[in-house]
Amino acid sequence: LISRRPNVKNKITDAGCSFVDYESGQYKFLSPETSQQIQANIGSDIRVVLDEPVLENASLTDIKKSVERTTDWAKRSKKMFLEINNLSESEFNNKKVKRPLLTAVVQGGSNFEYRKISLEALVEVGFDVYGLGGLPLQLKRTWDYSHEGGFYKELLQFLAESMPKDKLRYALGVGTPDNLKFAISVGWDLFDTVLPTRNARHGYIYVNKEIGDKEYDDYSVLHLSNSRYEYDESPLDSTCNCLTCKTTSRAYLRYLLKIGEGSGYRLASIHNLHFYSQFMEKLIKENNNV
Repeated sequence: LISRRPNVKNKITDAGCSFVDYESGQYKFLSPETSQQIQANIGSDIRVVLDEPVLENASLTDIKKSVERTTDWAKRSKKMFLEINNLSESEFNNKKVKRPLLTAVVQGGSNFEYRKISLEALVEVGFDVYGLGGLPLQLKRTWDYSHEGGFYKELLQFLAESMPKDKLRYALGVGTPDNLKFAISVGWDLFDTVLPTRNARHGYIYVNKEIGDKEYDDYSVLHLSNSRYEYDESPLDSTCNCLTCKTTSRAYLRYLLKIGEGSGYRLASIHNLHFYSQFMEKLIKENNNV
């Protein structure tokens, strides 16, 4: 957001990033150090260093600068992490020491060479987890490169194969069920995504094959905003045993979402999260990663 709307108060420097909180109107500053302090305060088990993504039209000079800044911020983040947890470098590397995990984020935009440079620089610093710095900001995921599934999947495969095999690989921001399936197949271990809950609030409901309005490789999607569900008393998915499918009809949930009722957001989110949980359990078993 800062990169998209830079101004006097919204800017990124080597020190960190400054921005205006649009809810409070307050000016705020986030550095690698304060980022670690915030994550420590909330008791995070898996912490992430501050990193800088780039826009899709970034020049090689901009990408190089982003990689260098991300590396510098990663070093500062790790230093603060060690201080907060009272750890020495040797204790950090001791697997017997119980502590939160620290994740570095690989940047480099759409340039694979700089992605590799970024990864190698971060590995030299040393982290528990190596993460995917996602697509360049504003880049359409349908943009093709050379991989059968497009640039996004090629990036996922390239980084997974390049990362240390004895470290966890964290695909930040992945994603759709189909992308999760692909990412697991090429070696990614951890994921996070807002899709189940964000899409739920818009009536975008994940269901099993041949149940929804639009079919994908391993699932289909029910669009509750469609008027044909206005009087549909059936559950979202007759094969699902989540609380929502046991208690709430498509018609009633559609009504709740239409009027902006909070319970509608909650019920839709419960179903989508349950779908993701079941989908992931299936993928884990299929890939023998139990």
